[in-house]
Amino acid sequence: MLNYIDALIRISKGGADDNPHSPGGILSPILNKLYEINMGDLSAAMALQFQMSEGMNERWQVWWQRQSELMSGAGYTDKEQLFSAPEWNNADAYTCIKDHYLYISQLIENSVSLLQCQDKTLNMRLKFFSRQFLSALSPANFIFSNPEVAALTAKTQGENLIAGMNNLLEDARCSNEVLNVRQVSKTAFMPGKNLATTPGDVVFRNEICEIIQYRPLTKMVEHTPLLIIPPLINKFYILDLNETKSMVRWLLEQGHCVFMLSWKNPDHSQQNTNFENYVLNGVVKAVSVVESITGSDQVNAVGYCLGGTLLAASVAYYAARRMKKHIKSATYLATIIDFSMPGELEVFCDPQLIAVIDEQNRQRGYMDGRQLNVTFNLLRENTLYWNYYVDRYLKGKSLSSFDLLYWSSDSTNMTAACWYDIVQGFYLENRLVQPRSCKIGGVYIDITRVDIPAYFVATQEDHIALWQGVYEGARYFKEHATFVLGKSGHVAGIINPPAKGKYGYWENSQPSECPDQWLSNAREHAGSWWEHWGRWLKATEKKEPVTAYATGNELHPVLGAAPGEYVMEKLV
Repeated sequence: MLNYIDALIRISKGGADDNPHSPGGILSPILNKLYEINMGDLSAAMALQFQMSEGMNERWQVWWQRQSELMSGAGYTDKEQLFSAPEWNNADAYTCIKDHYLYISQLIENSVSLLQCQDKTLNMRLKFFSRQFLSALSPANFIFSNPEVAALTAKTQGENLIAGMNNLLEDARCSNEVLNVRQVSKTAFMPGKNLATTPGDVVFRNEICEIIQYRPLTKMVEHTPLLIIPPLINKFYILDLNETKSMVRWLLEQGHCVFMLSWKNPDHSQQNTNFENYVLNGVVKAVSVVESITGSDQVNAVGYCLGGTLLAASVAYYAARRMKKHIKSATYLATIIDFSMPGELEVFCDPQLIAVIDEQNRQRGYMDGRQLNVTFNLLRENTLYWNYYVDRYLKGKSLSSFDLLYWSSDSTNMTAACWYDIVQGFYLENRLVQPRSCKIGGVYIDITRVDIPAYFVATQEDHIALWQGVYEGARYFKEHATFVLGKSGHVAGIINPPAKGKYGYWENSQPSECPDQWLSNAREHAGSWWEHWGRWLKATEKKEPVTAYATGNELHPVLGAAPGEYVMEKLV
């Protein structure tokens, strides 16, 4: 192991890798630190090498034992997810390959975990990149070491490989710098046809966004209209997938007047559009449009993921300017405000890596959405990347038709300036919650000065916005915040219609300094958190319902039918 690390260090110090902005230069500090740790504890390194030797002997003994079991008619018991197909256990050679891969992978992961490194972020990065390396080398990813692929190749006389090569060439043409493995047919869905079908009209458009006003489904609506700010790097129709999975439709059925922001897919001309511009020309502008059309002097606002981060900055901007409370209540869905717990994305929060990507983004004017898509998929590489790699390129399978996967792959770019503001300013420097660190519209914003009702929803299995991190953000709003923890993950836990009753949630009205303490005292509920939220929204409304608003007005006439033009813009 020491020789292996030493070789990596020598490679990382050679030639172009001396450049701190090259990939080798970025990894060099990590490798050097790893080398220091190992050299500082030779006894631990020797113990790991002995453990590896001993473990390999045990693997061979297990393999020989299984030969006896095979002759006696006994079955195999290995049920690892990556190797669950019976072919992996029906041939001795493949069983041996699988078992040794699993053992060596576990050994390497354990050795990385045992390293005595005081830098938490470095530890995370070591574990993450080790995991990526091991996942890429899985025998399931290669033709001759995957028994399913070998059998299929023999059965089809290689037609699967020909189809797979065609799939690979097609995906390569549609990728940027990293291979983006397509997960779903690009012709299976179309917004306005079988996605985002809730009737509405586009009532405003600028260089950043469109605003959609949905047509009412009830004769009377709540007095305060509701504005939704979707994620910045995905399209809004995750909140309006279809009639049975549409938060928009559900809100309309509850008697709300609903507006939706639809972000433009930025190109090179918008490279200088920054986070502040998205706040002022996106959220703040949308609030004024909604007020103009409805005649209301306030809106209820909902932000999802980075849309929630924009919402938090917007309400803090209103507070800093001592303006009237244009936003009556704010709902934050899987939103990070305090970035001290950024989740698994922390592995990419390295100053050198950010500098390299920023330079690339400035040259083309934006962060390519295809790269962002691969980045998020690699956070769950075995279920969102390599399994599709095997199915698409080695087995030559046709693509499925799944609306959620289609939305996930229908990525958008992010402007170079906004990407830098978020990654450098928030993920690295946590400026959104630091005093006098974040300026919007010429004033420093302060989250703690916001005193409107706030509803926070996090999900238990979210690896992008850790629920504990979302909870920490909610604490800045003190007694004004209500926190609810849903089951499942970043998308499925949020898009959880009551009619399906798929996932429950936890609720606890007594705040605690520790999120785990909050959970231990929380009450678990069956059914969707949507209904709890609906009651919360109702409680904030003090005025009587009014006759449903018409779409648009003289100042903001209807520009076209929903879902609008911007949602139709594709990367490829």
